[in-house]
This record gives sequence, C-alpha cells and structure tokens, in this order.
Amino acid sequence: AVLLDRMDRRFRYPSQATHELGLQVLGVVPQIQQDRRQTPEKVAQIVEAFRSIRMNVRYASMPGQKVTLTITSPGAGDGKSLVAANLAMSFAEGGWRTVLVDGDLRRGALHATFDRESGPGLVEYLEGTALLSEIAQATSYANLSLIAGGQRHRRAPELLGTPRMQQLVAALAAEYDAVIIDTPPLGAGIDAHAIGTTTQQ
Repeated sequence: AVLLDRMDRRFRYPSQATHELGLQVLGVVPQIQQDRRQTPEKVAQIVEAFRSIRMNVRYASMPGQKVTLTITSPGAGDGKSLVAANLAMSFAEGGWRTVLVDGDLRRGALHATFDRESGPGLVEYLEGTALLSEIAQATSYANLSLIAGGQRHRRAPELLGTPRMQQLVAALAAEYDAVIIDTPPLGAGIDAHAIGTTTQQ
C-alpha cells in the first residue's frame, strides 16, 4: 500500500499542493455528490467551506482592492463551475456586489444553473453586438448578477484573448466588488490562461 501511495502522483492533501507546487491553499471544499440529496449537516459544511474561502480570498487581496478571480480546473468534471457559482453566491451573501461570468464558451451552462437566458452574453459583448448593460442579468440571489456565455460558435474562444475582454474585466471591476469568471478546464485549450491574465491582481 505504501508503494502504491508513492506511485500515485495525485494530490490527496492540501499540504501536498503547498509543498510540491508552492501554492497557497485558500480553502478546501468537501466532496459533493450531485446525484444524491445532501443532509442539512452536509449543506451547512459546504456553505461554511465557501465562506471560509471567501474570507481567505479577501484577506489575500490588498485592502480596499476589488476581487477578480478566474476559476478553472485540470480536467472536465472536476467541479470548477460548481465552485465558481457557490463562491459567487458566498460573496453576494456577504454583501458584495458580485458578478459571475460564464467564460466557458465551449460547454458553459451557468445560465441553466441560475435559470437565466443563455444570451445575449459574453460572446455578443466581445463581438461588439451587445452592451454591458444588455448582458448582465439579475439572479434570484441578492447582490448577484450573471453574464451568460452567449451564442456558441467555433471561433468564440478566440475572442477571449482580445483587448475587448480586458476592457470588460476592467468595466466589471469598476461596477462590482467581486468579479468571478468560470472558464473551461486547462486541458481544453488556452481559454483559462487568456482569461486568467485579465484577472491577475
């Protein structure tokens, strides 16, 4: 068992990421099984985990600075959209004017999560066919707005690396306290990197 554990290169503990990658761990989310009903205790544990991450993100930022985050993961099915949505709700719950952007122009479905329209959204803004005021949708959660992905097409991911994406993040940071952008997994292409460069603090 010890030999198998040493050959397994996956991270099983936060300390592994800190030690081997030199990354700061801002929080740990309990495993969420979406195919079964969560107990009240499990729900409370999950909510508290996201509150803890929210506070740690806040304290990791410069005092008085807006929070802009890109959320991604190594592969599909890792739960990045779940993390992005719940972290956005946590910021909104804490009184922060928050916007959640669906930057996964390949398979994003945050509009369905919040029962909103899929467009006009990010694609239309980046193409110049919609204004910011036309793509930001209110949600049923106080202080939380959503920008859906918009119309999917083959060239849509290329728009993420344009100056217009940088302009959007700057405009959102001026209007909201927290900007959280969900992206495709790292294995899908350069999308997450392109967006990540616009949200670096």
